Parts: sequence; C-alpha cells; structure tokens
Amino acid sequence: MEEAEHGKSSYIYREIAEQIEKGNTKIYIITPEQFSFTAENKLLAEVKEGAVLQAEVLTFARMAYRIMQETGGANDTTLSQVGKSMLVDAILRKQKKNLTFLGNSDENIEVVENAITEFKKHCISTQKLEEVSQKLEDTYLQAKVKDLTTVYEEYQNYLQEGYIDENDTLDKLVQNIEKSQQFVDTLIYIDEFAGFTMQEYRIIEKLLPMAKRVTITVTTDSLWQEGVQEEDIFYDNKKTIERILAIAKAVGVTVEPEVKLEKKYRFKTPELQYLEGNLYATKYQKYGQHVENLSLFLAKNPYSEVEQVAKQIIKLVKEKKYRFQDIAIITKDISTYSGLVKAISEEYEIPVFVDEKKDLSQNIFVKYMLALLSIFAKNWSYDSVMDYVKSGFLKLDKEDIYLFEKYTLALGIEYKKWYEGEWNFGEVTESEKEEIEKVKAVRKQVITPLVSLKEKMNASKTYEDITKKLYLFLLEQNIQEQLQAKAEELEKLGNLELAGLYEMSWNTVIEVLEELVMVFGKETVSFENYLLLLKTGLKTASLGKIPATQDVVLMGDVERSRSHKVKAVFLLGVNDGVFPSIHKEEGFLGDEDRRKLKEKGIELAKGTLEQLYEENFNIYKAFTTAEEKIRNFLSIFR
Repeated sequence: MEEAEHGKSSYIYREIAEQIEKGNTKIYIITPEQFSFTAENKLLAEVKEGAVLQAEVLTFARMAYRIMQETGGANDTTLSQVGKSMLVDAILRKQKKNLTFLGNSDENIEVVENAITEFKKHCISTQKLEEVSQKLEDTYLQAKVKDLTTVYEEYQNYLQEGYIDENDTLDKLVQNIEKSQQFVDTLIYIDEFAGFTMQEYRIIEKLLPMAKRVTITVTTDSLWQEGVQEEDIFYDNKKTIERILAIAKAVGVTVEPEVKLEKKYRFKTPELQYLEGNLYATKYQKYGQHVENLSLFLAKNPYSEVEQVAKQIIKLVKEKKYRFQDIAIITKDISTYSGLVKAISEEYEIPVFVDEKKDLSQNIFVKYMLALLSIFAKNWSYDSVMDYVKSGFLKLDKEDIYLFEKYTLALGIEYKKWYEGEWNFGEVTESEKEEIEKVKAVRKQVITPLVSLKEKMNASKTYEDITKKLYLFLLEQNIQEQLQAKAEELEKLGNLELAGLYEMSWNTVIEVLEELVMVFGKETVSFENYLLLLKTGLKTASLGKIPATQDVVLMGDVERSRSHKVKAVFLLGVNDGVFPSIHKEEGFLGDEDRRKLKEKGIELAKGTLEQLYEENFNIYKAFTTAEEKIRNFLSIFR
C-alpha cells in the first residue's frame, strides 16, 4: 500500500504530468460534467505548455458523442430536457384515459421524466417492465408500473423517428466503443465521481480491458465495509468499489494494489484535520487546543447570516490577503439564500458567482410571448390582452397604459370588442376628447399587429406553421433588438447579471421553439394545446451561466457544489431539518415499491434510506472542502 502527501485529484494530476514527461501514450481524465471545467484548469496548471495535447478531459457524454461521430449515429437528433418535457406532456394528454394514476399535471410530467431517466440509466426496457408487472402480487404497484410502462413505451416509439434521448447516448457508447481505437492502450483516470449508474458501470467494463491502465479515485477510509452500515459515511463509496472490483474480475483484468493517501494534505490547520476525523465518529475525541479556524455564528434571520458572511469575507481579503476565489459559500437551501447573497455582496463589493440555473418563468420576454399566444388561445380575454399591453415591448408610456386600462374597463372591452367596430364612448366632454383620441391611438397600436397575426394564424394548423408565424412576428416587432437595448441599459446601471440573462433569453426561447418544431412539426394542434405545451417547454428551460471572471466567491448547493481546493468555506443555513434535511417524500415509487421491484429483477435508484447515507456524505464533503477555515451560520428564529 503506497502512501502519498497530497489529495487524490492532486495525486493523479501529478502522475499525469510524470507520464507526459516520459512520453507515454494518450491520457484521458473522465469527470462528471460539473467538474470538467475545474479538471481542465488543474491539467493546465500541472503540465508544461505544449504537452497538454497529450492529455484530455472528457465526460462520459462527450465520449459517447465522439464514438458516435466515428462509428455512426451522430446524425440522430438528440432530444434535450426541454423536448423531453414537452413530449411527456403530450403523451400524458394523449394517454389520459388509459392511465390510472398519472394525469398531465406539472408534477406528473416531472414524475414521468424522472422515471424514464431512471429506467434508462439502470438499463430497464419496456419489455422488462411488462414482464415484471405481470409477476407483481401488489395490485397497487402493478397499476403504477403499468402507467409508467404505457408512457415509457410511447415515448420510445417517438424516438424511433430519428431522435435520441440524451440518456441513450451512453448506451450507444457501450454498443460501439469496441469498434473504435481511440481508447486502446491509453491511460484513463476517472475522478470526482461519488458513484456510477448502471450505464456508467457498463462503460467502465468496456474500458478496463481496452486501456493500458484505468485509475479510479474514491473517497473512503478503506476498501471494505466494516462495522455498522448506518454509521459509515463511506458506505455508498465502498459499494462502488465492490462493484468495480467485481467487474474487473469478470473481465479478467488485474487489479493493482490500491494507493491510499494517508496524510490529509488538504488541511492546513489542526482544527480541520481534527474535524475530518471526528465529524461522524461514534467514539470521537475532544479537541483540546484553542479553536481559531472553526466557528459558529447564531443569527436571528437569514439576512443577518449573509451580512455576517460578507463582513468575514472582506476581513479575510483585507487582513489575510485571500483572493475571492479562495472562498466558497455552501448551502443546502440555495433558493432562500441566493437572492440575499447577491444583494448583500453587491453592497459590500464582493464578486460572487451563484452556481444555479435561472427559471425562465419570470423573464419579461417569456411573459410577453405567453401573453401574446394567450390572446388567441383564450379568445381575446381581457386579462391576456392587458398582460400583453403591460409586457414592456409595445413602447407605450405608463400613463398611456393606465389611461387605456381605465377606459377599457369602463367600456367592458373583451373578446371581439377589442378588434371589431368602433368603441362607444358615449357623450364626451371637451376635456375628455384628448384622452379618447389617445385611447384610440393606443388601441390601433396594440390591436392592428395582433389582428394581422390572427389572420395569418387562422390558416396555421400545425406546430411548424404556428411557430413560423410566431417567429416572424417577433422579428417584425424587433423583440431581439429591444432585449439587447434593455440589456445595455442594465449594464450601464451596473446590473450585469440581469443584463446577461436578458441577452440569453432570446436564444433560449428560440431553442425551445425549435425543439417544439423538431418533435411535433407536422402534427396538427389547437392554439390552446400549443400554448400549454410551449409553457411546459419554457418551464423546463433555464438560463445557465458561467463565471465572467475566475476571481469570484463561488456559491453552490451542497449536493452539486463545484468548489474545489478553497481556503475558507462559509456554510449557510446549518439548521436542524435543513442541514441535514428532514426525511424526504418517497415519490411515486416508494421504498417498499423499489424493494418489491428489486426482488423481481428491476433495480432502480436509491430509496430514502440510501439517500440519507448520500446526504451524510455530502455534508462530509462540505465540511472537508476548506483548507484553512470553516464558518458555520444558522438562524435561531426561522
């Protein structure tokens, strides 16, 4: 057993640099998607300039597309998460009469999406589901499985039209990797994974005999499960090791002695070294020295928590000469804290990047477009027209909008009255004439383009036709240019984040429209159903972003935080029931359902008990991210 004085990732990158120096074969580093950017930076930092071409960072998904390009299948259109959501929504509406439990609510769309993803990642076919369903004695579970099978089967039938689910790409990789020479006799390092899906295990099974050597890093205290499983935070990781060793034995690959990194290289202070060894220890030892680099702050509310974090960050930067990139903020409740962190960090002039995806539902462009379509779907209802008028894209003054709303309410304008005939203003006083002329001008400005679009839309019966007419209307109204102008105004005001979101919203929405046409193209549809399906797509879409600069404080969720090798970590919301969280709902398929399915040969994702083990490990990672300091913050009145 070899010992070393650095962390597992540092160890392999130094080894990669040594292998490059020796002029060895091509080297691949495989990481989860969210860690690929960090891995590329680590690689650049370790190897000499010019030698980087010999080593490359990949994800399993990138491997799949590369092999598909080489061996065939790259021409299939990949269905994104947005397309998947819209397709599932359409199937639930179509199969409504044949389903016992699943309706076409937003909640059930997510249930089905998650189930399909789970089935694919665990290599469960519709045939397997049907076979197992017939063997189930639990009629309630049998009905649930039948619902999922019905939707899953129709979903798969849609894919036969030349599409591929993003989760199917890994199956394609498994099927075709042996046809390629790209990974033969290479050195492969698999790093930063907390576990693998069945698909990923199958890829590893193919890579082991192909590569010259495969190195896999795992965070654990030993290779084997010892003692009580409930007390072992590395339980899941040890099950992963067990599975990998079984695969290696099955394919006849020699397993080299493990490299155990005994010294806790990351921790530069004694408190953090102690914390790592005693965080979950059943027989912990009391820390007898003065505590300087580990602290707890009790606050009355989340605002006080975040404000104290800001003060501490400024102190570290000014007094300890930290860079902002040396600091991370981690929370279990990012929805509560992200807005506060952005506002308070701006006040304290702290650059912060919040690792989250923005919901499109509150975007002004999305509101405008949905209001526009609602006018036709809801037969010119008053609310839909006024939502459109107030969207901010019609170049109307607030006073004009207020005046227009006042008169339309008084006159009872709705439905056909918006565009048919003259409005009856009754007896008009001299003082009202100017106002009425203004109302007429606003009516013409609002209604004339809509009537023109309505006439064009009346001839449109398919998703493709409606989308084309809608897109041309957006161009005629100069919506993209207006979004750009709004973004530039925000930039001048210093609101760079919102400006960036405005700029991205056009492309994101157009991608949703393209996906809608790609999946449903020539199918006929009513305005109402078109609007409902588009709403589903827009709910699923999000505005992701990357840091504009690397010298920022990174804030992330404890489950997917991208922070690595930082000096100080601030943990927000360390409250009972939140960190760790209270027992979660079991979902559509509960723990007992999963146990019964496993007995019949269908092994799915973790139940709530296994998720508890995973959550404990995530907390361990959060408390062991920092090299020097940890600050815990919680509110005592929540």
